[in-house]
Amino acid sequence: MNNTKKGFTLVELLVVIAILAILATVSVVGYTSFINSADESAAVSEAKSVKSLVESALYTSDYVQLANGLYVQKTTTGYEVVTATTGTDPKVHDATADWAEITGGTLTDDDAGNLVYTNHGYSVNLKTLVATKN
Repeated sequence: MNNTKKGFTLVELLVVIAILAILATVSVVGYTSFINSADESAAVSEAKSVKSLVESALYTSDYVQLANGLYVQKTTTGYEVVTATTGTDPKVHDATADWAEITGGTLTDDDAGNLVYTNHGYSVNLKTLVATKN
């Protein structure tokens, strides 16, 4: 008679479970870094759209009105954020509707007068297009 038992031993099952655990850990780490890089790319891409909107509006106007009551003023080096328009009868481009179509992020200014776009957990300086994780 053949008395051999069929099946796996406890050691074999533990080895398989350990291998699966290692593979799961490696894949979760890879997936997390992939998601972070995708979020950063999305934030920078949306920031480029906002920058393009601002620059094209400043081509024909002295000021661009954006979300949160921010105004962007033409300067010799590009543009800067101001709280309201100044001067006599300035040309103002109202870009609030265009802004709403681009994205759901927030637009603020920093202490240096730069526009900062925030979305997907990243803040992007519109002049340099450098993203920093929030």
